[in-house]
Amino acid sequence: MYFNSLTFIFIFLPAVLAGYYGIGKRSTAGARLWLTGASFFFIGEANARVLLLLVLSMAVNYVLSLFFQKPWKRAAFVPAVFFNIGLLLYFKYTDFFLANCNSAFGTNVPLLHLALPLGISFYTFTLLSYDVETYRGTLGRLSLPDYCLYVSYFPKFTQGPIMRPGDFAAELDRNRRIRWDYDAFVRGAQMFACGLCKKVLLADTFAKPVDYYFQYYKNCTTLDLAIATLAYTFQIYFDFSGYCDMASGISEMLGFRLPVNFNSPYRAWSVTEFWKRWHITLTDFLREYVYFPLGGSRRGRIRTCVNILIVFLVSGFWHGANWTFLYWGMMHGVLMVFERLFRRPLSYIPKAVRWFPTFAFINLGWLCFRSESVAQFEYINTQWGYLNMALNRDLVEGMRIPGLRAVLQLAGIPYSDLAVYKLSTLLWFAAAFFVCLCLPNNQKRRYQTTRASLALTAAMLIVSVISLGSVSAFIYSNF
Repeated sequence: MYFNSLTFIFIFLPAVLAGYYGIGKRSTAGARLWLTGASFFFIGEANARVLLLLVLSMAVNYVLSLFFQKPWKRAAFVPAVFFNIGLLLYFKYTDFFLANCNSAFGTNVPLLHLALPLGISFYTFTLLSYDVETYRGTLGRLSLPDYCLYVSYFPKFTQGPIMRPGDFAAELDRNRRIRWDYDAFVRGAQMFACGLCKKVLLADTFAKPVDYYFQYYKNCTTLDLAIATLAYTFQIYFDFSGYCDMASGISEMLGFRLPVNFNSPYRAWSVTEFWKRWHITLTDFLREYVYFPLGGSRRGRIRTCVNILIVFLVSGFWHGANWTFLYWGMMHGVLMVFERLFRRPLSYIPKAVRWFPTFAFINLGWLCFRSESVAQFEYINTQWGYLNMALNRDLVEGMRIPGLRAVLQLAGIPYSDLAVYKLSTLLWFAAAFFVCLCLPNNQKRRYQTTRASLALTAAMLIVSVISLGSVSAFIYSNF
């Protein structure tokens, strides 16, 4: 069940809200149990085996965490870490290792073709975060009901944000008495509507030229490549950002606040700055649980550079079982090391000047991220050298804006089918740049509860629902 499905919008979400606040009038504990049950249903609705795996993982981690305050706590902590990482490696990377071993040693070990459990990359980090915090003693052990809700909380389960247990416990304390807050509810509804618009109207539109290009890339031109590359840059942003906005909106309607995961990342003037703005909770997790334990920047320049590369290697590997993700991670790691080594001379270059090469590098990185193999990525990059500026009309046909032809006709402007497609493409890219570079982040906006704002929210929901068509998966749900 996706956030952008009619079932979720008109059945599941209203039922969850009604039950949560209805039960919450009498019992906070009962309302939280209702929310946990709804989360379990959300997870198991598509595949009951995913829910069984989650329950098993939660049980093992919770039982082991009971011994983290004992003198021999390390004997319980190490198995917990290996259990979580082992499950992730087994389901996500077994075929990757087998395929590469077959290729390297000429063997023919059959692949297992394991189905990737929903949200395993995210809830594994959630469980690891709980284990580390309780082991360190920075977090008191959560009660079993609160622990179950923390791990399974459906708005953040499949794609994050990756929330620390202490932050979630603070939200539970803040909501000891469940009261329906009109302003928070309206703010959440507006955030949800904005996120749905990002996904349905922007991300899914930009997906069309991207999908076409990667299907017929051997017959496409340099201009086609440029359009597809920029389109994917905006597709992945609006897809993931839209999900996080919807997750935050749902949480606001329930009285919870999720951590900010985006802070206008395409305004970044360096790769270092980009990773302070893109997928912030993942960056925080890797810094806290990988970079700092490795020594951070406390053991000299060379060790710091090595630690940075390790972090980005882990980040790339976490995103997917493919060499392209490792390649993408190392691209960012190497450039981040370069920026750290030459931080002083780079600081003299105006930020406005540094923005374009940073944005161009991010585009190139996303092109690698989207490629199915390193060989495909290398082949595609050879097209940059041909400078063939012919445009394939089939590539941009999917970006046609409905009604634009009629507007041109009324204005008396000559047009052809290809002219309509070109103008539509330019308008979509202009709108995307405006949203990414000029508008405030969704969670930083000042939402009003006036009639005009409510009418705008209703209009966004109606337009998005009408435009839904077939339900499209979120990109990060594959990770």
